[in-house]
Amino acid sequence: MRETLGFPTCGASWFNYVNEWEIAKKTNPRLKCLNLRYEDLKEDLYSNIVKLARFLDVENNEEFLRQLEQTLTIDNLRNEHQTQKGRTSKFSAWIKDGRLPIYRKGIIGDWKQKFTVEQNEMFDAVYKKKMAAMSLDLDFVFE
Repeated sequence: MRETLGFPTCGASWFNYVNEWEIAKKTNPRLKCLNLRYEDLKEDLYSNIVKLARFLDVENNEEFLRQLEQTLTIDNLRNEHQTQKGRTSKFSAWIKDGRLPIYRKGIIGDWKQKFTVEQNEMFDAVYKKKMAAMSLDLDFVFE
């Protein structure tokens, strides 16, 4: 595992990434981390925006946070990406209009459209094996 001063270097494996962050948090007790899952944001975006504002110790004026909630919906982000704001000359040589395809469906459970039953079983076995060594309690929402 590559590690610098106890902080993750973000290797190619998601399991390594998660494990490195677990180690970083344990070896750096003053390190403040907030874990937010996409599924939590989809379920209750506003409450998680409030949680983030509190974590960052920034003003959490309800009117502003409600505006932020509307701005951060997947539909709004996708629409904004189609405007001039979503274009960049950096990627125009590789991608039409210089827009990275960063937004997918924005739904929970779409993995079922990608994985076969066999692939899902294989993933479950790898997940169980890799996570057994970690003390993390990751409660995934698959649907």
